[in-house]
Amino acid sequence: MQIIEARRGRPIEQLLWEFYVRDGLSIGEIGAELQIDPSTVWKYLKRCGIQTRRPGTHAGRRAKLARTAEEGETHGHASSAR
Repeated sequence: MQIIEARRGRPIEQLLWEFYVRDGLSIGEIGAELQIDPSTVWKYLKRCGIQTRRPGTHAGRRAKLARTAEEGETHGHASSAR
């Protein structure tokens, strides 16, 4: 984790809190972002005292924004640049 902290310039606790709690990313998404195995993400969430969610219950901002954008386009509510 020291390599990740050095690369990102922040402690792992802060990174995990930002990704998992603030942004709502899944453990798998965090693993992909940090290029580590999701089981390692899970282990460090536990070590940092961050309560984990049940699998499949993440509602990340990115996912919400993507769904909202798709729904707007589907229902003809997308704004068009003129």
